[in-house]
Amino acid sequence: MLPCTNRAELGTKRRPMRGSFVPRIRESRLAVVLAMVTGLCASDCGNATPSVHSARAAPSPSEAFPVSSPGTSSPQPPAPRPPAVESLHLVATTNGGDIRLHRLENELLFEINQSVARMVDGRLVVDDRLSRGLPREPQGGLVNLVGWWPDRVIAVTSTMGRQRVISFRDGSWKPVDRIPPSPGYDYWGASVLGHDSIAGLFFSYEPQGGPALRFAWMVGAGTLPELDMPPGDKCAAYVTPLGFLGFETGHVVVTGPRCGDGKPAVTAWSPKGGRGSTYVWEDIPGRVQSRAEVVGRSADDLFVAWQMTEPVGTRIAHFDGKALKPIDAPAASVESFALDPSGSLWLASPEGLFCKHPEDQSFAPVTVVGRQSKSRYVDSVVALHGKVWAAAFGELYGSQPPSDGVQHFEP
Repeated sequence: MLPCTNRAELGTKRRPMRGSFVPRIRESRLAVVLAMVTGLCASDCGNATPSVHSARAAPSPSEAFPVSSPGTSSPQPPAPRPPAVESLHLVATTNGGDIRLHRLENELLFEINQSVARMVDGRLVVDDRLSRGLPREPQGGLVNLVGWWPDRVIAVTSTMGRQRVISFRDGSWKPVDRIPPSPGYDYWGASVLGHDSIAGLFFSYEPQGGPALRFAWMVGAGTLPELDMPPGDKCAAYVTPLGFLGFETGHVVVTGPRCGDGKPAVTAWSPKGGRGSTYVWEDIPGRVQSRAEVVGRSADDLFVAWQMTEPVGTRIAHFDGKALKPIDAPAASVESFALDPSGSLWLASPEGLFCKHPEDQSFAPVTVVGRQSKSRYVDSVVALHGKVWAAAFGELYGSQPPSDGVQHFEP
Protein backbone atom coordinates (compact mmCIF):
# COMPACT_ATOMS: atom_id res chain seq x y z
CA MET A 1 0.00 0.00 0.00
CA LEU A 2 1.50 3.33 -1.09
CA PRO A 3 0.72 6.54 0.80
CA CYS A 4 -0.54 9.58 -1.11
CA THR A 5 -0.02 7.82 -4.41
CA ASN A 6 -1.45 8.21 -7.87
CA ARG A 7 -0.79 4.55 -8.64
CA ALA A 8 -3.83 3.53 -6.65
CA GLU A 9 -7.38 4.57 -7.38
CA LEU A 10 -7.69 7.93 -5.67
CA GLY A 11 -10.81 9.72 -4.62
CA THR A 12 -13.13 10.30 -1.74
CA LYS A 13 -15.94 7.80 -1.64
CA ARG A 14 -18.47 10.53 -1.24
CA ARG A 15 -17.41 14.12 -1.48
CA PRO A 16 -19.32 17.33 -0.83
CA MET A 17 -18.54 20.46 -2.72
CA ARG A 18 -15.19 22.30 -2.57
CA GLY A 19 -14.14 23.84 0.73
CA SER A 20 -17.40 23.50 2.51
CA PHE A 21 -20.83 22.17 1.89
CA VAL A 22 -22.06 25.74 2.55
CA PRO A 23 -21.52 27.33 -0.91
CA ARG A 24 -18.93 30.11 -1.07
CA ILE A 25 -21.11 32.17 -3.34
CA ARG A 26 -23.32 32.72 -0.30
CA GLU A 27 -20.57 33.65 2.16
CA SER A 28 -21.82 37.23 2.28
CA ARG A 29 -25.07 35.85 3.71
CA LEU A 30 -23.46 33.18 5.84
CA ALA A 31 -23.05 35.21 9.02
CA VAL A 32 -26.70 36.21 8.94
CA VAL A 33 -27.88 32.68 8.22
CA LEU A 34 -25.71 31.13 10.92
CA ALA A 35 -27.00 33.65 13.41
CA MET A 36 -30.50 32.50 12.52
CA VAL A 37 -29.58 28.84 12.76
CA THR A 38 -27.33 28.80 15.84
CA GLY A 39 -26.79 32.21 17.37
CA LEU A 40 -30.30 32.75 18.66
CA CYS A 41 -30.25 29.68 20.89
CA ALA A 42 -30.64 30.07 24.64
CA SER A 43 -27.47 29.68 26.68
CA ASP A 44 -28.57 26.35 28.13
CA CYS A 45 -29.60 24.87 24.80
CA GLY A 46 -26.27 23.14 24.26
CA ASN A 47 -26.69 21.24 27.51
CA ALA A 48 -29.99 19.70 26.46
CA THR A 49 -29.33 16.30 24.89
CA PRO A 50 -32.24 15.04 22.78
CA SER A 51 -33.41 11.53 23.42
CA VAL A 52 -31.84 8.72 21.35
CA HIS A 53 -28.63 10.76 21.13
CA SER A 54 -25.43 9.39 22.60
CA ALA A 55 -22.50 11.73 23.14
CA ARG A 56 -18.90 10.73 23.67
CA ALA A 57 -16.06 13.13 24.35
CA ALA A 58 -12.81 12.95 22.45
CA PRO A 59 -9.40 13.13 24.19
CA SER A 60 -8.73 16.44 25.85
CA PRO A 61 -6.92 19.18 23.92
CA SER A 62 -3.84 18.65 26.12
CA GLU A 63 -3.67 15.07 24.90
CA ALA A 64 -4.38 16.03 21.32
CA PHE A 65 -2.05 19.06 21.17
CA PRO A 66 0.76 18.52 23.75
CA VAL A 67 2.76 21.56 24.84
CA SER A 68 6.22 21.27 26.43
CA SER A 69 6.92 23.32 29.55
CA PRO A 70 10.25 25.15 29.95
CA GLY A 71 12.95 22.83 31.20
CA THR A 72 11.01 19.68 30.30
CA SER A 73 10.92 17.50 27.24
CA SER A 74 8.18 15.41 25.73
CA PRO A 75 8.44 12.55 23.26
CA GLN A 76 8.32 13.75 19.67
CA PRO A 77 6.24 11.88 17.09
CA PRO A 78 8.20 10.31 14.24
CA ALA A 79 8.70 12.48 11.18
CA PRO A 80 6.05 11.85 8.53
CA ARG A 81 7.23 9.72 5.62
CA PRO A 82 7.45 11.49 2.26
CA PRO A 83 4.36 10.91 0.14
CA ALA A 84 4.76 8.67 -2.90
CA VAL A 85 3.54 11.66 -4.91
CA GLU A 86 6.01 14.23 -3.61
CA SER A 87 4.86 16.95 -5.97
CA LEU A 88 2.08 18.16 -8.23
CA HIS A 89 2.80 19.84 -11.56
CA LEU A 90 1.44 22.97 -13.23
CA VAL A 91 -0.94 21.70 -15.93
CA ALA A 92 -2.88 24.76 -17.07
CA THR A 93 -3.30 28.49 -16.50
CA THR A 94 -6.23 30.77 -17.26
CA ASN A 95 -6.57 34.40 -18.28
CA GLY A 96 -7.17 35.55 -14.72
CA GLY A 97 -10.28 33.55 -13.86
CA ASP A 98 -10.39 31.22 -10.88
CA ILE A 99 -10.67 27.48 -11.43
CA ARG A 100 -13.28 25.65 -9.36
CA LEU A 101 -13.14 21.87 -9.14
CA HIS A 102 -16.50 20.07 -9.07
CA ARG A 103 -16.12 16.39 -8.23
CA LEU A 104 -18.92 14.15 -9.41
CA GLU A 105 -18.97 10.46 -8.58
CA ASN A 106 -17.36 9.47 -11.86
CA GLU A 107 -16.11 12.70 -13.45
CA LEU A 108 -14.25 15.89 -12.58
CA LEU A 109 -15.63 19.14 -14.02
CA PHE A 110 -13.77 22.45 -14.12
CA GLU A 111 -15.64 25.75 -13.78
CA ILE A 112 -13.62 28.58 -15.37
CA ASN A 113 -14.92 32.07 -16.16
CA GLN A 114 -18.55 30.88 -16.07
CA SER A 115 -17.82 28.05 -18.48
CA VAL A 116 -17.62 24.33 -17.65
CA ALA A 117 -14.76 22.24 -19.02
CA ARG A 118 -13.75 18.60 -18.95
CA MET A 119 -10.29 17.06 -19.19
CA VAL A 120 -9.89 15.33 -22.58
CA ASP A 121 -6.56 13.69 -23.41
CA GLY A 122 -4.82 15.80 -20.80
CA ARG A 123 -6.23 19.13 -22.04
CA LEU A 124 -9.08 21.28 -20.76
CA VAL A 125 -11.94 21.47 -23.27
CA VAL A 126 -15.11 23.52 -22.79
CA ASP A 127 -18.25 21.39 -22.94
CA ASP A 128 -20.82 23.64 -24.59
CA ARG A 129 -23.66 21.40 -23.46
CA LEU A 130 -22.75 22.03 -19.83
CA SER A 131 -21.97 25.73 -20.24
CA ARG A 132 -25.23 26.62 -22.01
CA GLY A 133 -28.03 27.43 -19.61
CA LEU A 134 -25.79 28.50 -16.73
CA PRO A 135 -25.83 32.08 -15.36
CA ARG A 136 -23.58 34.51 -17.21
CA GLU A 137 -24.12 37.56 -15.02
CA PRO A 138 -21.14 38.92 -13.01
CA GLN A 139 -22.98 38.17 -9.77
CA GLY A 140 -24.12 34.73 -10.85
CA GLY A 141 -22.62 31.30 -11.22
CA LEU A 142 -22.56 27.71 -10.10
CA VAL A 143 -23.08 27.02 -6.43
CA ASN A 144 -22.66 23.27 -6.61
CA LEU A 145 -22.54 20.26 -8.91
CA VAL A 146 -23.32 16.76 -7.63
CA GLY A 147 -24.21 13.37 -9.12
CA TRP A 148 -23.05 11.12 -11.95
CA TRP A 149 -21.90 12.13 -15.39
CA PRO A 150 -23.65 12.36 -17.82
CA ASP A 151 -27.19 11.27 -16.93
CA ARG A 152 -27.72 12.25 -13.28
CA VAL A 153 -26.10 15.64 -12.64
CA ILE A 154 -27.74 18.25 -10.43
CA ALA A 155 -26.56 21.87 -10.48
CA VAL A 156 -27.51 24.70 -8.16
CA THR A 157 -27.03 28.17 -9.63
CA SER A 158 -27.38 31.63 -8.16
CA THR A 159 -28.11 34.91 -9.93
CA MET A 160 -28.43 38.12 -7.89
CA GLY A 161 -29.19 36.04 -4.80
CA ARG A 162 -31.89 33.99 -6.51
CA GLN A 163 -31.22 30.27 -6.57
CA ARG A 164 -32.25 27.69 -9.12
CA VAL A 165 -31.92 23.89 -9.13
CA ILE A 166 -31.45 22.34 -12.58
CA SER A 167 -30.76 18.85 -13.87
CA PHE A 168 -28.61 17.83 -16.86
CA ARG A 169 -30.77 15.47 -18.92
CA ASP A 170 -30.75 14.56 -22.61
CA GLY A 171 -27.79 16.82 -23.31
CA SER A 172 -29.10 20.06 -21.76
CA TRP A 173 -30.04 21.68 -18.47
CA LYS A 174 -33.69 21.46 -17.38
CA PRO A 175 -35.45 22.78 -14.25
CA VAL A 176 -36.17 20.46 -11.34
CA ASP A 177 -39.78 21.12 -10.44
CA ARG A 178 -39.77 19.30 -7.09
CA ILE A 179 -37.09 21.57 -5.62
CA PRO A 180 -37.25 23.44 -3.28
CA PRO A 181 -39.50 21.29 -1.09
CA SER A 182 -41.83 24.22 -0.46
CA PRO A 183 -41.88 28.00 -1.04
CA GLY A 184 -39.49 30.00 1.10
CA TYR A 185 -36.73 27.38 1.28
CA ASP A 186 -33.19 28.12 0.06
CA TYR A 187 -30.65 25.53 -1.01
CA TRP A 188 -28.19 24.64 1.78
CA GLY A 189 -26.26 21.66 0.36
CA ALA A 190 -26.46 18.25 -1.32
CA SER A 191 -24.84 14.82 -1.39
CA VAL A 192 -25.23 11.51 -3.17
CA LEU A 193 -27.32 9.15 -1.06
CA GLY A 194 -27.80 5.60 -2.27
CA HIS A 195 -26.80 3.98 -5.56
CA ASP A 196 -28.53 6.48 -7.84
CA SER A 197 -30.11 9.12 -5.61
CA ILE A 198 -29.24 12.65 -4.49
CA ALA A 199 -30.55 14.31 -1.35
CA GLY A 200 -30.49 18.02 -0.57
CA LEU A 201 -30.77 20.17 2.54
CA PHE A 202 -32.87 23.32 2.47
CA PHE A 203 -33.12 26.27 4.86
CA SER A 204 -35.89 28.70 5.63
CA TYR A 205 -36.61 31.34 8.26
CA GLU A 206 -40.07 32.39 9.28
CA PRO A 207 -40.45 35.33 11.69
CA GLN A 208 -43.15 33.44 13.56
CA GLY A 209 -41.79 29.90 13.32
CA GLY A 210 -38.04 30.55 13.48
CA PRO A 211 -35.32 28.82 11.44
CA ALA A 212 -35.88 25.45 9.81
CA LEU A 213 -33.71 22.92 7.98
CA ARG A 214 -35.06 19.89 6.16
CA PHE A 215 -33.86 17.12 3.84
CA ALA A 216 -35.54 16.61 0.46
CA TRP A 217 -34.91 14.31 -2.48
CA MET A 218 -33.41 15.92 -5.57
CA VAL A 219 -33.10 12.62 -7.46
CA GLY A 220 -34.74 9.44 -6.19
CA ALA A 221 -37.05 8.68 -3.28
CA GLY A 222 -37.10 6.83 0.01
CA THR A 223 -36.55 7.39 3.73
CA LEU A 224 -34.69 10.54 4.74
CA PRO A 225 -33.08 11.47 8.08
CA GLU A 226 -34.77 13.77 10.55
CA LEU A 227 -32.72 16.60 12.01
CA ASP A 228 -33.13 16.70 15.79
CA MET A 229 -34.58 19.88 17.17
CA PRO A 230 -33.36 21.33 20.48
CA PRO A 231 -35.84 22.62 23.07
CA GLY A 232 -37.55 25.81 21.97
CA ASP A 233 -37.38 27.32 18.51
CA LYS A 234 -34.10 29.25 18.62
CA CYS A 235 -31.94 26.77 16.68
CA ALA A 236 -32.75 25.05 13.40
CA ALA A 237 -31.13 21.80 14.52
CA TYR A 238 -29.24 20.27 17.45
CA VAL A 239 -26.17 20.16 15.15
CA THR A 240 -26.07 22.78 12.38
CA PRO A 241 -25.02 20.86 9.24
CA LEU A 242 -22.11 22.84 7.80
CA GLY A 243 -20.84 19.55 6.35
CA PHE A 244 -23.13 16.90 4.83
CA LEU A 245 -22.08 13.52 3.43
CA GLY A 246 -24.12 10.55 2.20
CA PHE A 247 -23.10 7.06 1.09
CA GLU A 248 -24.37 4.37 -1.24
CA THR A 249 -25.24 2.32 1.85
CA GLY A 250 -27.82 4.95 2.80
CA HIS A 251 -25.87 6.22 5.81
CA VAL A 252 -25.82 10.00 6.33
CA VAL A 253 -23.45 12.17 8.36
CA VAL A 254 -23.60 15.89 9.15
CA THR A 255 -21.10 17.95 11.10
CA GLY A 256 -21.04 21.45 12.53
CA PRO A 257 -21.57 23.34 15.79
CA ARG A 258 -23.83 22.04 18.54
CA CYS A 259 -26.73 24.31 19.35
CA GLY A 260 -25.92 26.81 22.06
CA ASP A 261 -22.25 26.28 22.90
CA GLY A 262 -20.92 25.75 19.35
CA LYS A 263 -18.87 22.64 20.22
CA PRO A 264 -17.77 20.52 17.21
CA ALA A 265 -20.21 17.67 16.70
CA VAL A 266 -21.07 14.85 14.30
CA THR A 267 -24.53 13.34 13.83
CA ALA A 268 -24.84 10.01 12.00
CA TRP A 269 -27.94 8.21 10.70
CA SER A 270 -28.48 4.60 9.65
CA PRO A 271 -30.14 3.80 6.30
CA LYS A 272 -33.46 3.53 8.13
CA GLY A 273 -33.48 7.30 8.68
CA GLY A 274 -35.34 8.63 11.70
CA ARG A 275 -33.26 10.00 14.56
CA GLY A 276 -29.48 10.00 14.50
CA SER A 277 -26.72 9.63 17.10
CA THR A 278 -24.61 12.66 17.99
CA TYR A 279 -20.98 12.72 19.13
CA VAL A 280 -19.53 15.94 20.56
CA TRP A 281 -15.95 17.08 21.13
CA GLU A 282 -16.72 18.30 24.64
CA ASP A 283 -13.28 19.28 25.92
CA ILE A 284 -12.12 21.55 23.11
CA PRO A 285 -12.05 25.31 23.79
CA GLY A 286 -13.83 27.74 21.51
CA ARG A 287 -16.70 27.42 19.05
CA VAL A 288 -17.12 26.28 15.47
CA GLN A 289 -17.11 29.42 13.38
CA SER A 290 -18.57 29.15 9.88
CA ARG A 291 -17.00 26.23 8.01
CA ALA A 292 -16.66 22.47 8.27
CA GLU A 293 -15.16 19.91 5.88
CA VAL A 294 -15.94 16.20 5.94
CA VAL A 295 -14.65 13.35 3.74
CA GLY A 296 -14.84 9.60 4.24
CA ARG A 297 -15.04 6.13 2.79
CA SER A 298 -17.87 5.05 5.11
CA ALA A 299 -19.94 6.40 7.99
CA ASP A 300 -17.45 4.91 10.48
CA ASP A 301 -14.29 6.13 8.70
CA LEU A 302 -14.50 9.91 8.39
CA PHE A 303 -12.18 12.88 8.62
CA VAL A 304 -13.66 16.17 9.79
CA ALA A 305 -12.19 19.68 10.01
CA TRP A 306 -13.80 22.62 11.78
CA GLN A 307 -12.79 26.28 11.60
CA MET A 308 -12.78 27.44 15.22
CA THR A 309 -12.87 30.75 17.03
CA GLU A 310 -11.70 31.64 20.54
CA PRO A 311 -8.98 30.61 19.81
CA VAL A 312 -8.99 30.94 16.02
CA GLY A 313 -7.71 27.91 14.12
CA THR A 314 -8.58 24.60 12.51
CA ARG A 315 -9.19 21.38 14.42
CA ILE A 316 -9.18 18.02 12.63
CA ALA A 317 -10.48 14.70 13.92
CA HIS A 318 -11.06 11.16 12.70
CA PHE A 319 -14.49 9.65 13.42
CA ASP A 320 -14.72 5.85 13.68
CA GLY A 321 -18.45 5.70 14.29
CA LYS A 322 -18.00 5.80 18.07
CA ALA A 323 -15.68 8.68 18.96
CA LEU A 324 -13.69 11.62 17.60
CA LYS A 325 -9.88 11.24 17.64
CA PRO A 326 -7.92 14.50 17.21
CA ILE A 327 -5.28 14.89 14.47
CA ASP A 328 -2.65 17.62 14.39
CA ALA A 329 -3.54 20.23 11.76
CA PRO A 330 -0.69 21.32 9.46
CA ALA A 331 -2.22 24.74 8.79
CA ALA A 332 -4.31 27.38 10.52
CA SER A 333 -7.21 26.82 8.12
CA VAL A 334 -8.34 24.13 5.69
CA GLU A 335 -9.75 24.96 2.28
CA SER A 336 -10.37 21.43 0.99
CA PHE A 337 -9.93 17.70 1.76
CA ALA A 338 -9.46 14.66 -0.45
CA LEU A 339 -9.12 11.02 0.58
CA ASP A 340 -7.70 8.06 -1.34
CA PRO A 341 -8.58 4.35 -0.86
CA SER A 342 -5.45 3.71 1.23
CA GLY A 343 -6.72 6.25 3.75
CA SER A 344 -4.16 8.93 2.86
CA LEU A 345 -5.58 12.38 3.43
CA TRP A 346 -4.82 15.33 1.14
CA LEU A 347 -5.32 18.85 2.49
CA ALA A 348 -5.36 22.21 0.69
CA SER A 349 -4.75 25.35 2.74
CA PRO A 350 -3.47 28.93 2.53
CA GLU A 351 -0.14 27.51 3.72
CA GLY A 352 0.19 24.97 0.92
CA LEU A 353 -0.72 21.39 0.03
CA PHE A 354 -0.21 18.55 2.52
CA CYS A 355 -0.67 14.78 2.66
CA LYS A 356 -0.94 12.34 5.57
CA HIS A 357 -0.60 8.54 5.46
CA PRO A 358 -3.01 6.75 7.84
CA GLU A 359 -0.10 5.35 9.87
CA ASP A 360 1.49 8.76 10.39
CA GLN A 361 0.63 11.29 13.05
CA SER A 362 1.56 14.32 10.98
CA PHE A 363 1.08 15.73 7.49
CA ALA A 364 3.95 16.09 5.01
CA PRO A 365 4.13 19.06 2.60
CA VAL A 366 3.61 18.39 -1.12
CA THR A 367 5.59 20.52 -3.57
CA VAL A 368 3.80 22.20 -6.48
CA VAL A 369 6.25 22.23 -9.40
CA GLY A 370 6.10 25.10 -11.90
CA ARG A 371 3.52 27.23 -10.15
CA GLN A 372 3.72 30.83 -11.23
CA SER A 373 2.00 32.35 -8.22
CA LYS A 374 4.36 33.40 -5.45
CA SER A 375 1.78 32.52 -2.82
CA ARG A 376 1.67 29.09 -1.16
CA TYR A 377 -2.13 29.25 -1.09
CA VAL A 378 -3.94 26.20 -2.53
CA ASP A 379 -7.64 26.66 -2.98
CA SER A 380 -8.87 23.09 -3.51
CA VAL A 381 -7.74 19.49 -3.96
CA VAL A 382 -9.59 16.53 -5.49
CA ALA A 383 -8.60 12.89 -5.96
CA LEU A 384 -10.29 10.84 -8.67
CA HIS A 385 -9.49 8.05 -11.16
CA GLY A 386 -5.90 7.59 -10.07
CA LYS A 387 -5.02 11.28 -10.25
CA VAL A 388 -4.82 14.22 -7.86
CA TRP A 389 -5.82 17.73 -8.91
CA ALA A 390 -5.45 21.05 -7.13
CA ALA A 391 -6.14 24.67 -8.05
CA ALA A 392 -5.22 28.18 -6.94
CA PHE A 393 -5.17 31.66 -8.50
CA GLY A 394 -6.18 30.55 -11.97
CA GLU A 395 -3.65 27.71 -12.05
CA LEU A 396 -4.43 24.00 -12.28
CA TYR A 397 -2.04 21.38 -10.89
CA GLY A 398 -2.03 17.64 -11.49
CA SER A 399 -0.18 14.59 -10.21
CA GLN A 400 1.18 13.92 -13.71
CA PRO A 401 3.22 16.49 -15.67
CA PRO A 402 1.58 17.67 -18.91
CA SER A 403 2.83 15.73 -21.94
CA ASP A 404 2.35 18.67 -24.34
CA GLY A 405 3.45 21.50 -22.07
CA VAL A 406 1.43 23.81 -19.84
CA GLN A 407 -1.92 24.73 -21.40
CA HIS A 408 -3.03 28.37 -21.42
CA PHE A 409 -6.78 27.97 -21.26
CA GLU A 410 -9.10 30.71 -22.55
CA PRO A 411 -12.76 29.60 -22.61
